Amino acid sequence: MIFDPQIVAHANTFVNAIRAGKRGHIPALQFSQWQQFMTTVYAGLGLA
Repeated sequence: MIFDPQIVAHANTFVNAIRAGKRGHIPALQFSQWQQFMTTVYAGLGLA
């Protein structure tokens, strides 16, 4: 899977907010981009 750099940046920002104990913002995504976002989030949280 080829990851879109913008989606990866959004996911990393989300993970950093969650780790800091803040509210994470999930941007509006197309359904086809959701898998990329969640894969990056899971990897960032160590759940992958």
